[in-house]
Amino acid sequence: MTVLGCADSRVPPEVLFDRGFGDLFTVRSAGEVLDDAVVGSIEYGVEHVGTPLVAILGHAQCGAVAAAIDTVNGEGHLEGDISSLVRDVEASVRATPADSDADAFLAACVATQARRVATMLLERSEIVRDAVEHHGVQVVTAVYELETGQVNRLD
Repeated sequence: MTVLGCADSRVPPEVLFDRGFGDLFTVRSAGEVLDDAVVGSIEYGVEHVGTPLVAILGHAQCGAVAAAIDTVNGEGHLEGDISSLVRDVEASVRATPADSDADAFLAACVATQARRVATMLLERSEIVRDAVEHHGVQVVTAVYELETGQVNRLD
């Protein structure tokens, strides 16, 4: 399995999926943001390692998503390349229906981001798209709940 997960150290895919080191092809970026290196890494996992499944794994209380919410709300100030990372998550925040419960809204934005990244991956990567269409590879989305340790599939 190829896992694109957040860079947050509280979310170790090998532990979450009860796998040993070397059993997963793991790619990590804050907020599961796709850039050329992340897409290329996922393509490598699918094409050269032969992983039959790509999991886009968001997690509860994601700081990158929370920062994007703050940015959309006009709060906080980000400098350097962190601002470009957060800008990549803003579309998910804007696409998520408003909720007066801040925790529920953050959770909904995390789920939206995972789904959006999966869609973008298939749009951007001919290699992954071909593997899905012709070789049985699946792309799935999930969210890891920090408090319970449970991984919930979204799609």
